[in-house]
Amino acid sequence: MIDVECTTCGTVHHASPEHLGKRLRCAGCGVPVLIALPPRQGPRSSAIDVETTKAPDVVPAKNRTNLSRVPAIFGRLTWKLWIVLSSLVLAAIVATVGVEFFSNKSSSQAVAKINESPAAKSQEVAPTPSSIPDSDSSSMPTAQDCDERSARRLANGFLLGEEASAKGHGVLRIINGTEFDAVVNLVDSDSHETVRSVYVRNHNRYSFRRLNPGIYRAYFTTGTDWDENEDSFNCNTDYKEFGRSLVLEERTDSRGTEYSELEITLHPVVAGNVVSAKIPKAGFRATLPQRRSQKSRH
Repeated sequence: MIDVECTTCGTVHHASPEHLGKRLRCAGCGVPVLIALPPRQGPRSSAIDVETTKAPDVVPAKNRTNLSRVPAIFGRLTWKLWIVLSSLVLAAIVATVGVEFFSNKSSSQAVAKINESPAAKSQEVAPTPSSIPDSDSSSMPTAQDCDERSARRLANGFLLGEEASAKGHGVLRIINGTEFDAVVNLVDSDSHETVRSVYVRNHNRYSFRRLNPGIYRAYFTTGTDWDENEDSFNCNTDYKEFGRSLVLEERTDSRGTEYSELEITLHPVVAGNVVSAKIPKAGFRATLPQRRSQKSRH
């Protein structure tokens, strides 16, 4: 036991060694009294001094040693992990660059092969179907070496057959923007009768008028040097059927008569909506009207 005297009132208190360094309240006056260390007495006081100097929160030497190893181990693991990750990233970059290099090289070789292909070159200059509304330019006749000075021609608007009886109001305009003259036959889809046949010179137009209401088909041939005995061109000849039926409507009421006016072109038109189809010569000749007297003009 350790005797501790209050310096204020002189009351003596008895404390245990474990209370060393702490304060207790004096029973006489209530003042806190410090439990001080007794005077040093040989070797025993040294042992007490060592024991009492340990703070309650001090970590034992063993634990400090274990904790001090943790940062070192973590540091070593971090560097190893960093080396592994760096190697993986570098390998991924090298692989990606290699794949892009070989893919670009393969693509370049493929493009070179396509550009060298004759078929690819022909596709680049060939017009698309949307740009060929009224005639297929791939089937247009190749211009032959014909003597235009001696080529026989009919007058623009010359009718090749007798006109069928018609009392209607319908109008059909024909525009020939090609380099060749043309003969156009208008056929009634129901009766299969050719109601009109007309000669239209190149870069000219003609209108069928007073057509009866109904559904019609148009057949035409283009070329140069018209042979009136054969009813065909001798040079640059081509035969086609207009790619859509021609519907002429007519209505009459108290306000008057309403009728259809249609227009077709024999040459390709940008943003057109009809493509003409090639037909055999016999198919066109079957639509020619009965022959009538013709006068050629040069």
